[in-house]
Amino acid sequence: MKNKIIFTIFLFIFSYFYIKNGVHFIRENDKLMKIIKEKQNEYNKLPIDAIITLHTIIPGINGRMINVDKSYQKMKGINEFKESLLVFDEIEPNKSINNIYDKIIISGNQTLNNVVLLTSLDNRYCYTENLTIKKECMKEKKHTILIHKITNNYLINIKDTIQNGKIFFLENVNQDELNLIIKYLINNNYDIKTIDEIIGIDFYN
Repeated sequence: MKNKIIFTIFLFIFSYFYIKNGVHFIRENDKLMKIIKEKQNEYNKLPIDAIITLHTIIPGINGRMINVDKSYQKMKGINEFKESLLVFDEIEPNKSINNIYDKIIISGNQTLNNVVLLTSLDNRYCYTENLTIKKECMKEKKHTILIHKITNNYLINIKDTIQNGKIFFLENVNQDELNLIIKYLINNNYDIKTIDEIIGIDFYN
């Protein structure tokens, strides 16, 4: 009787692993699974560390990696590869602006053609034009951001000073002038981002 029970348990365990391995083998050799894995080199992105100096910081960028299993499960219903159904896991940089409040954020990450156009300043951040940081900002755990303030000849000044990651503050700009600036930036392949996107706790886009 005891031997029979042991044999039954052994048979159950053997059957479980046999079926599990068989399912795994079939899935790993599925054409859809192979396509998703082949796409990893195309879609996976390594994170970029923040650049930190004695007084300043430039935000890093999160990396991303295809979650092969979740992507496969989402696409299996239609049984074909579809980019919009890819599921990604984010990879944080080793160096980040997170919890660093004693340095000035001087721009967004300069590897991307991103700029910010601020027309007002909110109190979630502190702002500086001359690389000074206030003690109360550090105490309140607010990031201090370097802004490039423009008060007139907006488009000309932007054309003369544009750089990746630059954060412009356009004081008293009207809508027509703003529309011209936006059109110029788009035509020159710049993406216009919000302040949160360009410096807010490391992003990938």
